[in-house]
Amino acid sequence: MDTLIPLLLLAFVLCMLAAYVSAIISAVRIDQGVWQAAVRNKGVTVALIVFTGGFGGLYYWLRVRPELGEAPLQPVNAPGRAPTAAELRAIEASKHIGR
Repeated sequence: MDTLIPLLLLAFVLCMLAAYVSAIISAVRIDQGVWQAAVRNKGVTVALIVFTGGFGGLYYWLRVRPELGEAPLQPVNAPGRAPTAAELRAIEASKHIGR
């Protein structure tokens, strides 16, 4: 019984650390266009996770990530990625400038 409380505390700390690290990795890897489509600010969310630790990680996984939907986990500069809505609008605008 004397070792149960330290083991539970260790399990809690490890779970919070896992939530923290995985939330940062996931948030950074999601494309900016997905964040804009969900009307969320990527920088603010990542800062929230970094400064609040595991609790920010839990907030990300339980509240923010479901709002982002099934977002592709790829970096913004990944080769072969689909252009974002903002990039498509910029391409269309540049076509009209030349006319």
